[in-house]
Amino acid sequence: MDTTQQRRKVFWSAFWCGMASPGLLLAGDVVRIPRVEVRQVSALDALRGDWERIGDDFRRVISREETAGQ
Repeated sequence: MDTTQQRRKVFWSAFWCGMASPGLLLAGDVVRIPRVEVRQVSALDALRGDWERIGDDFRRVISREETAGQ
């Protein structure tokens, strides 16, 4: 690679980095995806947990509607 090609490559690299920098300033925090660990749960325990959460939701709605009607 001769010096002209190298200088051109360096120029365009710096040019595009300079064009990207305002976007990085306005981007805020980098969004990091949290790592999710999946536990091994039996089907019976999973169903039991689902029904417990559904029951809790029903109780919460019933309580909210009872207090809204008063």
